[in-house]
Amino acid sequence: MERRKPLNDLVRTVYQEQGKLGTENILTECVVSNQSLYFAFSKGELVRLTKNE
Repeated sequence: MERRKPLNDLVRTVYQEQGKLGTENILTECVVSNQSLYFAFSKGELVRLTKNE
């Protein structure tokens, strides 16, 4: 099941149009709280990884 955040996608699109991000859109499956989610990543994007305990 593919789940993506529409607001995040909109912001990424605007940043790509402004040249702040690359246009690669590498779709990656991530597991968050035992749920598979899909996120697109591009050159220049900052990613923050955290662990909840």
